[in-house]
Amino acid sequence: MAKRFTRARRALEVTRIARNRRLVRVLREIGVVGDRPATREGAVEFRVALEQLGTTYLKLGQLLSSRPDLLPDVYIEELGKLVDDVPPFPFAEVERIVQEDIGDDTIVKLEPEPLAAASIAQIHEALLADGRDVVIKVRRPGVVEQVDLDLDVIRSAVGFLDKRSETAQLLQLRALAEELEVHLRAELDFVEEASNTELIARQMADYDDLIVPKVIRPYVTERLLVLERIRGERVTADHGLPAEQAAR
Repeated sequence: MAKRFTRARRALEVTRIARNRRLVRVLREIGVVGDRPATREGAVEFRVALEQLGTTYLKLGQLLSSRPDLLPDVYIEELGKLVDDVPPFPFAEVERIVQEDIGDDTIVKLEPEPLAAASIAQIHEALLADGRDVVIKVRRPGVVEQVDLDLDVIRSAVGFLDKRSETAQLLQLRALAEELEVHLRAELDFVEEASNTELIARQMADYDDLIVPKVIRPYVTERLLVLERIRGERVTADHGLPAEQAAR
């Protein structure tokens, strides 16, 4: 009963944001219901709605941004601007997870201010007891439950559209929802991420100019990942080049 109530409340929240952002118009512009020319305004409303809806919908937008077969060009371009930028969760939660998963004696210093915070996880600098500089990626508390809830709502919406829109069936929205779930499950599981990171490192071993952070085992759990600290420049629109080179 409680689960049904939580799902209904989230569905109402999604509906409210969809109404405020006029997403019925968006559905018409992308051909799911009706047919009208795609506009920049509609694309912006769609992007902002996805950002407001959080983790699951941000990932949906990122997935759609690589599908020009499904969306008009103006939508693809706008979804490329999606921002996964959220306030960090409390440092006390980071400390709790670190203590529960790898123990107090492993870390001698843990920076309270995160290097980065996103909807799935945040990253903190740390110093291991053996003297190594590392970063610790910690999964946001409650994000798995939120994703489960959102996927449930999305499956219901897709089922509704499939029954009422031939275009929705042609767009294979059900397959898209399944693909979204696969992507999200992989991103939420840091054990899988650690294995993938090590696989990429092996494949890139012969390229001296490419550096893949080393996974620090055994400090890997489903919700926590420790990597070597690699210092570098933030990737920006000018690719980190000096102004005179970036302008060329």
